[in-house]
Amino acid sequence: MCPYPTPREIDAIYRARAEQVDRLSRQESISATDIQALTRHGRFQVADEHWEKCDRNAQHALLNDEHAHVRSAATLRSAKSTPRAELQLAN
Repeated sequence: MCPYPTPREIDAIYRARAEQVDRLSRQESISATDIQALTRHGRFQVADEHWEKCDRNAQHALLNDEHAHVRSAATLRSAKSTPRAELQLAN
């Protein structure tokens, strides 16, 4: 028995994640509950590509995610979406 997924199983995993993220991208808003079931790759993709659709709770969850890659993507997207005047006031 192989301890690793087969190429077919890997394709199914990637397809499932793509479908989950695509479904979320079509929503008007993405909540923290919506991202709970995602893998870290899915959470990274939401943070990187759909940050503006995330509500405050989802953004907070992504900024405080257990995985550094997700936190980094969320931090970068947060900085890009924060108006420049706010950034200057924060410093």
